[in-house]
Amino acid sequence: MRGVPLSRALVFGWLACVLGLCAVAAGCDGDVHVQPTPVFITTISPNAGTMLGATTVAIAGGGFQSGATVLFGDVPAVVNLVTSTTITATAPAHAEGAVTIVVTNPGGQSVTRASAYTYEIDQAFAISGVVTEMTDEGEASVEGVRIMESAKHTAAYTNAKGAYRLDGLRRSTFDLSITAPGFVDATRSVTSTSDMQLDLRVVRTPSYVLSGMVYETTPDGRVPLDGVVLYCDGCGSPTGHTFVTTDANGLYRFAWTQNGKNWIQFISKDGYRYAGPIESLGIPVNVNGNTRFDIELVKR
Repeated sequence: MRGVPLSRALVFGWLACVLGLCAVAAGCDGDVHVQPTPVFITTISPNAGTMLGATTVAIAGGGFQSGATVLFGDVPAVVNLVTSTTITATAPAHAEGAVTIVVTNPGGQSVTRASAYTYEIDQAFAISGVVTEMTDEGEASVEGVRIMESAKHTAAYTNAKGAYRLDGLRRSTFDLSITAPGFVDATRSVTSTSDMQLDLRVVRTPSYVLSGMVYETTPDGRVPLDGVVLYCDGCGSPTGHTFVTTDANGLYRFAWTQNGKNWIQFISKDGYRYAGPIESLGIPVNVNGNTRFDIELVKR
């Protein structure tokens, strides 16, 4: 139409829309449209790593935004750094094989690279060492301590020299639980992917002495009874299950007794029986610190 000049901007915007030559176009519908920057991946380095995870992986490309997330297969990775062209992430633990990597921006834009990272079979490793305790005579080995790892609950027990060995470990980070009767339970965090020696020290659980006299009552008063066999299921030693025999003064003694309710069983003394209160587990005794508990027997 003659006499109605077209502005250069309008002409340029119309041509750009028709030809698809620019990301910023003016004049197609009177507005300005900004096309989002495409998200793409060019390289992933390294492209393989341990099944244990913890490998630092650099993802190069473009269009990355702060807050972007990364999946290795269906497992989220820890994202350490994001720039518009690079993401640094820590590969999570995963089963063996190739996985797809997916990068997703906060706005929902994402890019997928199939079979982009391969988890390789890891060589199993072992942890071994010696478990000891400090005594008045110095450091001493402890037998029968259970060492168990938290991943697959593989366990081992210390031998007579306090030595143990856990084989077939594959995870890089796990906890070791250290338990033994008469000792305080302990936990030790471990990070490793290769054989290592880890010596451990345990501490005894606070324990007390349960002792007393076994006697009979006669017209002349209490008379100590020697040769009486008693049994305590949960006291008497670090592992419990201990028999004692009264001495010439009728005295007995169970060391390593824990506070709380314990039970003593009267095993034998010819011609005598126990006539006091008794429960299914034996004669009940409440221990609170070092405790004296006398036991009266009567003739049959």
